Amino acid sequence: MFLNSSLREVAYMAQPTDIIDSPLSTHVCRLHNSLYGLKQASRAWYTYLSDFLLTIGFRASKVDTSLFILTINHDVFYLLVYVDDILFTGNNSALIQRLITLLSSKFKLRDLGNAHYFLELKSLLPV
Repeated sequence: MFLNSSLREVAYMAQPTDIIDSPLSTHVCRLHNSLYGLKQASRAWYTYLSDFLLTIGFRASKVDTSLFILTINHDVFYLLVYVDDILFTGNNSALIQRLITLLSSKFKLRDLGNAHYFLELKSLLPV
């Protein structure tokens, strides 16, 4: 997911050692998109994702910056972001699938199915 986001600031990196262009070996590469390991990667990804969520109708939680809420009539959906993982739930299965499809059109996703636990909190869940 980090690789989906664009950088808002100018960042450069050395040429990768296995593809150095000999005549330009002293030149550096300007980054347009984020890379894993880049200090700005987490922030760029979060900004990219949250901007998209806000444009499709989600609102940011006032108490937790990783929680986004979407209300459509009597249906409520919660999207929780943890680094580059997303936990998504709501009270309308058909609309959940439509929202997942919408997110998939913008981001490369892998649906892992129903959550059995999240952040090792399984002991708090009812049996």
